[in-house]
Amino acid sequence: MSEKVQDHIFDLIHSMQKSERRYFKIYASKHVIGEENNYEALFDFLATQDEYDEALLRKHFSGQAMLNNLTITLHRLYDHLLKALESYHSTTSVDFELRHLLNYAEILFNKSLYTACFKMCKKIKKLALQHDRQTAILEHNNLIKRLLEVENYEKINSNELEEILEGDRNTLNNLSRISELWFSKSKMLNKLNTEGMAKSDIDRQFFEQYNNTLKSPASELFEEHYLFLHAKAASAFALGNHEECIDFIKKNLELFDKHPENKEAQLSRYISLLSNAIYLNQVLKDFAAARSCLQQLKLLHVTHDKKLSDDLAIKLFNSTFSTELMMNIQTGNFEENISIIPEIEQRLLAFKGKISVVRETYFHYCFAISFLANDQPKAALKFLNTVLHAPNSQRVQDMLDATKLLHLLALTELKEVQILPHLLKAVRRQLTSQKKFKDFEKLLFRYMDKWVHAQHRWEEEELFADFVDQIEKNQALYLSSPLFHVFPFKCWAESKFKNRSISICVKNQLSVLAR
Repeated sequence: MSEKVQDHIFDLIHSMQKSERRYFKIYASKHVIGEENNYEALFDFLATQDEYDEALLRKHFSGQAMLNNLTITLHRLYDHLLKALESYHSTTSVDFELRHLLNYAEILFNKSLYTACFKMCKKIKKLALQHDRQTAILEHNNLIKRLLEVENYEKINSNELEEILEGDRNTLNNLSRISELWFSKSKMLNKLNTEGMAKSDIDRQFFEQYNNTLKSPASELFEEHYLFLHAKAASAFALGNHEECIDFIKKNLELFDKHPENKEAQLSRYISLLSNAIYLNQVLKDFAAARSCLQQLKLLHVTHDKKLSDDLAIKLFNSTFSTELMMNIQTGNFEENISIIPEIEQRLLAFKGKISVVRETYFHYCFAISFLANDQPKAALKFLNTVLHAPNSQRVQDMLDATKLLHLLALTELKEVQILPHLLKAVRRQLTSQKKFKDFEKLLFRYMDKWVHAQHRWEEEELFADFVDQIEKNQALYLSSPLFHVFPFKCWAESKFKNRSISICVKNQLSVLAR
């Protein structure tokens, strides 16, 4: 991460929404330097650039005094930007409002206007208690103590002093419990994000140990209840207890429903909860519940589209469309996926440079699966090639491995008999060297070899029927392969000899499981 002030300014300007930019220009007009507003002119210039170019900047402002010490000018612009944004958001956030009120109280105290300061403290306490802001309560209490000291305790008795001490103890205990819950939740999520679910007895002991340290909330504080439920859900997920995990997620969503003000203030958390609920419901094959949560995510696009920061807009976009794509794949709605691809591509273009390569690769991966499962191998190849040529990363390695096999499948569909034998050998050799050539991969390669050389339609149909038979006989064995869960291989093969679409085969399979 760059430490240069010009990079920080450039990033900040390009993160600002239109309304924030308008506000800054009004703010900057009140801070004119000499005869010209250099801050506004410099802001306008940087806002139009795709990347910071100092040589171009010096050429544009050639002869102006501000170039004599550009670093100082940029530092001052950065300060003005932050002050303007602070002023802009002062009425949109409880935390900003509390910070301003605490600053006002401090000013009144320093001016020896103690009666006015006491009055301001009442306002601070009311707002902090209303929104469970424990650190603000603590700062309020410290200010009250200073007021009592300068007035020689004339306006307080012994019992009231005891109440102040008890208030401090309660607040510190609240903060301590919240801190402990945050730590336990974060330790588990850190291990989950880096190593995945528990795979060994040592892993299980780790998650069970932290789960056992979780204490039920001792207050009505929103933050304490949220962190407790979040930590319990993380532990249950890591240990493979999906039903227990979804119960905790549902309770957390209900908590947000009871405190709608926190939906707005903590929208990122709410989006994450809905995304997790969708994923768990999909795992549990409760697609109705998953779609209900998806509709709630989609509603946020309508109600919050103009209000979101870039980060939240990207998070909402990722959560909504990635879950919708995968849900449609799991339920056989491949045409529905194909119909929303243009909208997703348009948004990917709008977020170019702001969305991670991993996330963009995942979208292309889902596009490819959808086209391949919809009997459009040529269209699938376009996106499979995009994934295969994406920057290599450990985080997408499993996706790349699956893509190589889906690429072979698409070429098999297209009867590319000239290049397939060579590619089959190359991918088999690669997977074997990585110790990833497991039971299902061996079965798939064995039949792909045969499909390539099949001469007649009846011969192909017999091979597909035999392939499905092998899967049904050894399904428990093949379920251990991540690849088996990526693409509906069984339904794909069935569609070849039953003369029906993969979509219908997937839906028939789900209806059988639901009985």
